[in-house]
Amino acid sequence: MAKHAVVRMMALAAAALVVSATVMTGPVGASAEGEAESVWESGAGTEREPAVEAEQGDGAEAAVEAESEADAGAEPELEARTEAAREREEGGSAGQICWTDAKIELKRSMKRLWIEHAMWTRSYMVSALAGLEDQKAVLVRLLKNQQDIGDAIKPYYGDAAGDQLAELLKEHILIAGKIVAAAQAGNNAELQKFNKEWYRNADDIATFLAAANPHWSKKELKEMLDAHLALVAEDLKARLEKDWEGSIEAFDKGEEHLIHFADMLSEGIVLQFPEQFRAE
Repeated sequence: MAKHAVVRMMALAAAALVVSATVMTGPVGASAEGEAESVWESGAGTEREPAVEAEQGDGAEAAVEAESEADAGAEPELEARTEAAREREEGGSAGQICWTDAKIELKRSMKRLWIEHAMWTRSYMVSALAGLEDQKAVLVRLLKNQQDIGDAIKPYYGDAAGDQLAELLKEHILIAGKIVAAAQAGNNAELQKFNKEWYRNADDIATFLAAANPHWSKKELKEMLDAHLALVAEDLKARLEKDWEGSIEAFDKGEEHLIHFADMLSEGIVLQFPEQFRAE
């Protein structure tokens, strides 16, 4: 309060000086008026006269009202943009495929199956190279994973197609087992022979899947499967060389790769059978 009173007294003193100057020298020049106006506009100095305050208050209220009207007009547009963004995140607008429970479950189960494929393949490799007693039991579990993957597509392509995919994947595993044995024995001729069979099997899997679903490109499938083989071979090589960090790195990359492969398969199924994944 004291500070406010001092400021007011200073303002009155300044006003008195202006009056004195006006009496002595005439009206204040245009530049002085401009400076005075700029001071008021910047909010500096003391309180204004009631008339000035009322005038500014009316202007402020009008500005607030105009801003409120602008906000009200912008709300529908903002809501529309928000809704459009939400639809894009969920997979589309009405009539398009959204993130339904069926789609979420398909993607979740497909990822789980291919993560298991990576995990049990590596577990078998470790057991085989170390001559562990669980080698046969691990192989049985690994082969079951291939049947599980085949079973996962039966609701869309039928039992025969699911079993055919399972057989192709089981061949993929059995050839891999032969590659592990040949590599450990240092038999390069056998290693090269089985490696060719391995990539031929990958081509067979890509051909089979591409024929079943037009949204699965054979070229992309083959590239993904070949990359999977290369990462498994990288892990095997690292383990034979006792490069444990390299082995772990190869496995991590291989697992991430198969997660992308699982998503690729899931998306293809959803696109081919959209009626099974629409919101009710």
